[in-house]
Amino acid sequence: MPKVKSKKVNWFVKHKILSVVIVLLLLMFIFAPASSNKPDTKTAANNNTNKSTVQPTKKKEAEPPKQVEPVIIYNITSSATAISGSVIEITGTSNLSDGALLNIIAERRFIWRGESEERSFRAATSSVSLNGGVFNIQLTINDNSLLTYLVKSNEAVSSVNNYVHLEVIFDPKAENQPSKIVSAVGTNGEKLGSSLQKYVFGSLTKNPVNRLHVEMETLLPFTYSDQLPQ
Repeated sequence: MPKVKSKKVNWFVKHKILSVVIVLLLLMFIFAPASSNKPDTKTAANNNTNKSTVQPTKKKEAEPPKQVEPVIIYNITSSATAISGSVIEITGTSNLSDGALLNIIAERRFIWRGESEERSFRAATSSVSLNGGVFNIQLTINDNSLLTYLVKSNEAVSSVNNYVHLEVIFDPKAENQPSKIVSAVGTNGEKLGSSLQKYVFGSLTKNPVNRLHVEMETLLPFTYSDQLPQ
């Protein structure tokens, strides 16, 4: 008897197995994890964070150039001339501001007998204000006061210098120095530091002061040479 029935069973079994495989594949596809198709949330978050933190750079506006205060090299020029037997005229110029007070000092120099070093005696002092960048003053040299000093000393004098030593001094700390002048050069003369005529007063103290200092000499013979103690 032919086995027709067994063939139908085999065909049905084969088709049933194939159907099961197809169903399983469909189920695997449907329920497969979708992580491979979705972007990593952490990576996306990091990308968003980076995008949010990176800000476009703004071009800095050019700053206006700083104004540099010009350096003024202050100076005094002066000259002296004897206009009589006891009077010396001192004239000069300066780039200090008008009203600046200048101190004038005149000294006679002499030598004690037996010594070689000159000693100084202040024969006259005065002050003058700068006006229009110039100054002019006349000093009377008091040789009589020097003679009196030498006689009272009871010391023999070798000689008295016939040249009078003169000093023109600008001192920001000087009494009656105008406040506007002090403001211009500094309380301690800080802005006088670049001048070749700078003289530092009190250099070893905590508050040294810069001054302008000019020296010169002019001929004015000592009139009492014949009365000097011998």
